Amino acid sequence: MKFQCYTLGCKVNQYDREAVLEKFKEAGYEEVDFNEYADVYVVKEVTGVKGDITKPFDFTISITDEGNHEYVIEELNNGTWSAVTGTEGTIVGGTALTVSLKHNQRVHIKNVMVKTQYSASESGNSNYTTTYKLAGI
Repeated sequence: MKFQCYTLGCKVNQYDREAVLEKFKEAGYEEVDFNEYADVYVVKEVTGVKGDITKPFDFTISITDEGNHEYVIEELNNGTWSAVTGTEGTIVGGTALTVSLKHNQRVHIKNVMVKTQYSASESGNSNYTTTYKLAGI
């Protein structure tokens, strides 16, 4: 997988950036130029003994560029990600996409320019603690 990291600020920020870059590289990721394209994944995972793995959670995803990006919802079965039938579409840059994801599902947004800013927010999660991680690092 590919990644890019852009840092603003002082020498301490630059030092922190180098530490993050090393973790990504050690995990097998390739640093790319800001003019390259990569895929974006938003993954839902429910954990804990009281977590309802059948409950859908709504995610709103915004992309700042002006391009159109294909997306598909995928689910994890026996260690393999596969498309959920009928969940393909296009997200238009500068707009928001809202999708519902259950445990072990993800939205896969294809060919996003690395320098593009995007955000993902989750709703419908009262009584749940929301956490996030970047590529398992």
